[in-house]
Amino acid sequence: MKSNKRSFLQRLRFKYKIFILNENTLEETFHIRLSRLTVYMYIGFFTLISFAIISAIILLTPLKHFLPGYADVAARSELIKSNLQVDSLMNDLALQNYQLDMIMKVIEGSAPVDTITVVDSVKYGDWSQLMLDPSESEEAFRLEFEEKERYNLGTLKSSNLPRDIEIQVFYKPIRGVLLKPYSKEGGDKGITLVTSPQEGVLASLPGTVISTDYSFRSGYTMIIQHDDGFITVYKHLGRLMKQAGDTVKAGEVIGIVSDSNDPTSEPILYYELWQNGKVLNPLDYIIF
Repeated sequence: MKSNKRSFLQRLRFKYKIFILNENTLEETFHIRLSRLTVYMYIGFFTLISFAIISAIILLTPLKHFLPGYADVAARSELIKSNLQVDSLMNDLALQNYQLDMIMKVIEGSAPVDTITVVDSVKYGDWSQLMLDPSESEEAFRLEFEEKERYNLGTLKSSNLPRDIEIQVFYKPIRGVLLKPYSKEGGDKGITLVTSPQEGVLASLPGTVISTDYSFRSGYTMIIQHDDGFITVYKHLGRLMKQAGDTVKAGEVIGIVSDSNDPTSEPILYYELWQNGKVLNPLDYIIF
């Protein structure tokens, strides 16, 4: 066993001489003496130096970004987040394009009609044949409403007055609570009422709309001329149901109150009453 080890070590240490000869003169131009062990050492050293140089080039240059799996976890998370955002934006864009396409079809009149199963549908030409008699629930509601509004008629004839004289009875312009009363000393020419959102505003008397206007502070304003020199003014309307020149009946809806811009406050209606150029206190004519 020892002889085999010695022979192996001897073979590793045994030196060989390598000559380089001139082909024409056969003179020795270069020679080197190497053993197997020296060759193995040179090869290992060259391999180690080559590995170090290649590793430095990869780690210290942008080539590292081309290695699979090099990107860190943060970069991957950011990439996934970006992909999700792009996907959401694509979905929103598709919905907006679909909405714009439908709007264009509606404008052009080429929008498809939805398929809806209608029971007992009535064509336009058959409307005159509809039965418009009130149902039992509608009749009960009408009787209840008339009972509540029995003292709120447009005109009321008095047996103590001549037949040609009529007493004007005013409709309440809106269902609400008095917020600010009439004050001649304070300079308020009308009253302010707090009401519910989207509440309808009623004409106090029959008459003709003589003016409609809009301002940022008061919203829509409507002025109505009535008989006997009465004029009523309605402010803070959000929508008008009548225009200048239209005739209105007592208790007819003329507009809708404006929604309050402040979420903590309720919608209001400002109401004025005039007769023959003189301002009147609405509380003397209307019970709120």
